[in-house]
Amino acid sequence: MVGAKVAKVQCKQCGGYHRHKSKDAPVKAKRTPKARAAAAPAAPTRPAIDPDKPIRPYRMAETFEVGDQIEHVRFGVGVVESAGEPGKIAVLFDDGRKVLAAAKREQQLATANDMVRASRRQDAESGEPS
Repeated sequence: MVGAKVAKVQCKQCGGYHRHKSKDAPVKAKRTPKARAAAAPAAPTRPAIDPDKPIRPYRMAETFEVGDQIEHVRFGVGVVESAGEPGKIAVLFDDGRKVLAAAKREQQLATANDMVRASRRQDAESGEPS
């Protein structure tokens, strides 16, 4: 209770405590969806593709420019939309936009085998079985 008014009550259904809604309180009008749905973004458009350029296989160590077509092993063929952040490119594939790594030096790239070897080395040094 806050002063003479009831502030919280225990729910008979769930046993939880909720704010008390008095019968005298004004009823709020229900909110209606605004024009936000009408202003929904349109389907992504593909950037201009140069048909003279071949489709390049995707590799993290390579650099790509806007409009380059790349072929990813998992996502298929896509078009580079932007190369804004260093080391990242936004590529539009048939199933949507993906952000991929690009222009990474060979020293920065670690294969799964390298990670497994490092993990096993750590386990061996700490004396834990793998």
